[in-house]
Amino acid sequence: MRRPMRTWVYLFGINALVVCVGFLLLIAVSLSVLEHAIELQTLRNLRTFSHSVRELITARPPRAAAGETLDSFIKLLASHDPYFRITLIAADGTVLGESDTNRLNLENHFTRPEVKAALLGQEGYDFRRSSIDGRMVVYYAVPLTLSDSYAALRLSMPLASNVLFSTNLRQQSVIAAILILCVILTLSFAAAQRISKPLAELRNAAFRYRTGEFTYRPKIESPYEFAELAADLNRMALTIQDNIEDISYRRDYFESVFAHTAEALIVFTRGLQILEVNRAACRLFDTGARKADRSLISLVRSTEIIDFVQAHIADPAEEHGAELEITIQGADGAEHHLLARCSAITPENERRHFLLMLTDVTRLTQLEQIRKDFVANVSHELKTPVTSIKGFIETLLDGALSDEETARRFLTITDEQTARLSNIIDDLLSLSQLEQRGAAIRTQRVSVRAVFAQIMRLCLPEAQAKQTELSLSFLSARGAPLDGDIELYLNEGLFIQAAANIIGNAVKYCPSGARVDIGVQQTPPHGIMLRVEDNGPGIPAEYRTRIFERFFRVDKGRSRETGGTGLGLSIVRHIAELHGGSVQALARRDGSAGACFELYIPGNRMEPDAR
Repeated sequence: MRRPMRTWVYLFGINALVVCVGFLLLIAVSLSVLEHAIELQTLRNLRTFSHSVRELITARPPRAAAGETLDSFIKLLASHDPYFRITLIAADGTVLGESDTNRLNLENHFTRPEVKAALLGQEGYDFRRSSIDGRMVVYYAVPLTLSDSYAALRLSMPLASNVLFSTNLRQQSVIAAILILCVILTLSFAAAQRISKPLAELRNAAFRYRTGEFTYRPKIESPYEFAELAADLNRMALTIQDNIEDISYRRDYFESVFAHTAEALIVFTRGLQILEVNRAACRLFDTGARKADRSLISLVRSTEIIDFVQAHIADPAEEHGAELEITIQGADGAEHHLLARCSAITPENERRHFLLMLTDVTRLTQLEQIRKDFVANVSHELKTPVTSIKGFIETLLDGALSDEETARRFLTITDEQTARLSNIIDDLLSLSQLEQRGAAIRTQRVSVRAVFAQIMRLCLPEAQAKQTELSLSFLSARGAPLDGDIELYLNEGLFIQAAANIIGNAVKYCPSGARVDIGVQQTPPHGIMLRVEDNGPGIPAEYRTRIFERFFRVDKGRSRETGGTGLGLSIVRHIAELHGGSVQALARRDGSAGACFELYIPGNRMEPDAR
């Protein structure tokens, strides 16, 4: 590929060519005009001289033979200038007198143009090369009368005898012109360089803008047009920089929103080729690439979603897209209830793009189911005591009041059912308050031994009534017996409620004569683990995660017989979470029959709440 010419070379070359051609033409025309002027001047001089010589010849009387006297006289007149030649020609063309050579050796001059004109009574001239020496000569002839006969007096002078041609004036003029041309070319070169320098600065600015450096500003003060162009470039760069910053901000904003949106978002083409996926979609479908270079079919692996998307692509009837509720199995193996929405995000053409939004409504579905179960369970739990109370009251009103023993027994049962109803309402209120608190609980520094002394006082009467043995031990982080005390920050009332609930359940659901082991162990750095183990019937493995749900009962009939509300462990779970801890149901560590509950309160949350 031919390399393009630089601007300064182009400018200098064109300018130099024009100047050189102009100078050559100027020199040629000037020399031509000068030569023509010299020829005219020579003609005028010869005309003047011819008239003067004619007067001299006609006024001089002859002394001897006519030919000899005129020839000598003519040689005398021309003797002072070797380039000046005088010739006298008779009417028949014979040379009567010649200043430069012997007239007898000259041929007849009748055919010469200037001679012919002079013999006809007119003045004539001609430019031609001399037959003697071959030089270019100017001839001028005038008519002359000698002894009543016509003759012609001709004067001639070589052009080379002129000052312009006889000296080195022409060479000096050419040399001077060449020197002037060199000076002009030097100035032209400097001007080309000066013109190309702003262009180089503009090119540098364009290169910087191409590489993204829009803070660069070309500084050009002249010429005016380049300065205006530089100012326009500066304004253009500022505008582009502002636009890029705005676009970058919008892009970053969009990418941030796109990446952190909770819904799974997938952008794909009409051919189901994926362009973008966000983090939620990556987690849902277990793909680590933000830009999955694969098809939508291989990503979602759901025929329902693909059919739904293809139907919308084929017939986008809904302006804002279509919706579909489906259930799929996620990458984590669990079922996910999804609300799928598909809509076009670019205008209608072959490269149209679509957005698939998958909202995971599993939690909402579960909460809705929990709400339904809660309403059903509350209705069921409240219906039993209310029905019992209503039935006994109706029986008493129908006449059982007259039988004191029957009335007392009915009133005792009514009182028990009322107490149970009150317990259910109290637990519901406690659970509601715990859920509304969030993480806002008051904590204080307490002695763990002192707290468990209160807990044991609360649980001991029921344990003694059932002849259940309660064993309390304090252990270090390594499992060795702890002699000292443990101090940490917690909400004393809530913790006592949770611990007493776990210990009370162990006593309540174990048969008489059972044993309940209560262990309090330090956990690094400053937490505690409450472990309650009993040798009762235990909890089946499939129910160990569900017993913390509201109103969930392993043995519904037996639980109601013991007076449980079905909300106690749910309250324990909420109290543990408010302290940043956890609670779980396990099998006994030694593998024997019975249940084991662990309530963990971490030390990293044990800071006092100033509120």
